[in-house]
Amino acid sequence: LNGESYSRGQYAALTREINKRFAIPAVVLFWTAAKRLPLAFVQEPDATTDNFGIKPLPNLETRFIAADTLMQLKAADQLDLFRQKIETLKTRLTENRERHFHATTRPKKLACRDEDKKLREALAEELNSAGLPEDDAKKITHWDPYDQNAQADYFDPEYMFGVADGFDVVIGNPPYVRQESIGPHKSSLLALYRDAATARSDLYCYFYARGLQLLRDGGMHVFVCSNSWLDVGYGAKLQEYLLHNAHIKAIYENAIERQFSTADINTIISVIRKTIANDNDLTRFEQLRDKFELAVRLGGQRREIIKSRAELIEAATNPQSEKFIGDK
Repeated sequence: LNGESYSRGQYAALTREINKRFAIPAVVLFWTAAKRLPLAFVQEPDATTDNFGIKPLPNLETRFIAADTLMQLKAADQLDLFRQKIETLKTRLTENRERHFHATTRPKKLACRDEDKKLREALAEELNSAGLPEDDAKKITHWDPYDQNAQADYFDPEYMFGVADGFDVVIGNPPYVRQESIGPHKSSLLALYRDAATARSDLYCYFYARGLQLLRDGGMHVFVCSNSWLDVGYGAKLQEYLLHNAHIKAIYENAIERQFSTADINTIISVIRKTIANDNDLTRFEQLRDKFELAVRLGGQRREIIKSRAELIEAATNPQSEKFIGDK
C-alpha cells in the first residue's frame, strides 16, 4: 500500500477484500476466524491529529468465532431449484453483518442482530427445502455469531463469513492428538478426509487437508506442527496428498530448539501453497542449527536441501510395485 492513494470507494472496496480473506486457526478443534486485519494496517498515521488519525477498530463480534473446523455441513441435493432465493438471502446476511461491523450505536447494533436472526431462520428454511438435512439447517439457525460464549460444531466460511472462494492465508498450530485418542468422530473424519489420512493418522493430519480446502487457489498454508508425518509409512498418505494437491514450498526444522518447550514432540514449520502440482516445483528442507531467530538471520546457521516434486515422488515410490510408500 506504500505510495498508493485511494479514493473513498477504492478504500472501502480494499478493506472489504481484506475483511473477507483471513482465517487464523488456534488450539484443539476450535479455530478463531478473523475476517479483517486491524485497520491500523491500512490507515496512514497523521501525527497532527488525535490518535494519529487512526480510527478505532469496529465491532469484531462476528469476526472471532469458536467452531469445529473439521466438520462440514452436508450439501443440499436440490440446490439448483432454490438457488436464486438462497443466494439472495446469503447476500443480505453478509450485508447485514457488514452494517453491524460499522455500527456506532447500540440501537443500530441491536437492529442488525434482530435482522440477522430473521435472515438465518429464512436461509435455513430455504436450504432445508433444497434438501439440506433438517439437523444441519437448524445448526445455521441456532448459531449466533453475536454470542461470545457460543460455539458451532461445524465450520462453513460461506454461511459464517460470506467467503465462497477461499481464504488467502491459513496459519495454525493444530492439536497434537494421537489417533487412538481422537474419539467417536474418527470414522466421520476418515470419511471426510480419506484422501489425506488413514486410521493410523493423528488428528493434525486432518487439519492439513482441511486447511487446504479452506484456501483459494494460490493461497498459503503455514503450520507449526509435529514432524511425524515426514516419517516413512506413518505419514505416507499425507505426503502423497500434499504432493498431488499443493506445492510444498519449505519445511523448517530446528535441530537444537523446540518451538514449544512444554510440548514433548518434535515440530516443524511447513509452508505450502495451494496450486496445481508441477514436477518442477522445488521444496526447501532447512535444518536450523541455532535458536530460531538467529538461524533465520544468519545463513551459516542452517543446512538446506532442495528437491523437486518429481524427485520426492520418485524417492517415495516402491520401484517394484510402483506404489507410493512415503519417504523420510
